[in-house]
Amino acid sequence: IPLHSLMPTVNQTQVFKRTPPGVRKIVIATNIAETSITIDDVVYVIDGGKIKETHFDTQNNISTMSAEWVSKANAKQRKGRAGRVQPGHCYHLYNGLRASLLDDYQLPEILRTPLEELCLQIKNALDKQEELTPLGVHLARLPVEPHIGKMILFGALFCCLDPVLTIAASLSFKDPFVIPLGKEKIA
Repeated sequence: IPLHSLMPTVNQTQVFKRTPPGVRKIVIATNIAETSITIDDVVYVIDGGKIKETHFDTQNNISTMSAEWVSKANAKQRKGRAGRVQPGHCYHLYNGLRASLLDDYQLPEILRTPLEELCLQIKNALDKQEELTPLGVHLARLPVEPHIGKMILFGALFCCLDPVLTIAASLSFKDPFVIPLGKEKIA
């Protein structure tokens, strides 16, 4: 049974249903299962030792998801999922050396991602009560940085969306001006 945060709640309830005697339930879960929920009949946890984290790539100006090693705190949480109401065991799929090299804690998300909320305030997307303005509602729906989103919205309002989208696409990736290696003096 799969389990992840984007699953509809009605599908997530399948995880909590008890299986008939003699039938083994296997739950394949993201890190939502570390702390957010408790599945009573979990006896064994197999910890692959990896977690997908969002990082902001400043060189390419994009957010990326990459598989990273868990922290010791993550591993402890995963271990704690086994045997909540009956005896259980956690199997970590990495050796003792790897376990000793794990960071104590995961790097906080605020240090891995851009500060979008601050950008929204600066771009007049939030009012004094920190409620979204009409502009903020539209910016929050766009999967781009607020300054790019604002440019796209104004491009639509002023009937020049095609060229604005071209500019937005080029600004959303890395610097288009590249100096070839070894030709710095010529450039």
